[in-house]
Amino acid sequence: KTIPAEQRIREIEEGTEAEFYEVITDNEKASQILVDMTKSTESEALIFLPNDKALVRIDRLGIIDYLVKASQNGANVKIISQLSEENTEIQKKISENAPNIIILDGNSSPYGMYIIDRKKFLRAELKRPGAEKFSDAIGLVVYSNRRTTVDSFESVFELLWKERMLVEELKKADRMQKEFISIAAHELKTPIQAILGMSSLLKY
Repeated sequence: KTIPAEQRIREIEEGTEAEFYEVITDNEKASQILVDMTKSTESEALIFLPNDKALVRIDRLGIIDYLVKASQNGANVKIISQLSEENTEIQKKISENAPNIIILDGNSSPYGMYIIDRKKFLRAELKRPGAEKFSDAIGLVVYSNRRTTVDSFESVFELLWKERMLVEELKKADRMQKEFISIAAHELKTPIQAILGMSSLLKY
């Protein structure tokens, strides 16, 4: 698109960027855009990954290192990803180097999305779930800085985040309930055994 000179001068003076909405079919270009987006993180990174292998793929791109650095510099980083043995080492790497990064266990999805500083957004279809490289795994990619687009997908992410938080709380409550029942059963079993033992002695 042709941008009027007055608008472009105003954007330069105000430090703003022209809105764009780009559909990318060049997977290598999409990979580089994702890297550049993540490197530029200042205040927030919201990452939604389509499967457990995706965490490994973005680590190979250097994305995890940039997220760790951003978190160490005070950025708020949230990740939703399936957690499994496939990405255990990446989980450990994150927890050891950037404990403030929160990762919630997610479900499989046909796409992944990345929202940086509430300014830029990238959505990538998952075409080959088992691929080793990010560029080999993705299909159609949408990249945009349009305010309405970014806000819409940020809202979607927050809904997914609240859902996963609720699931985690339910899991925690279930574990606590089972532990309580186990402890109570053990405590109850001891006096019952003592009473039964006493009854056996009284017979004689």
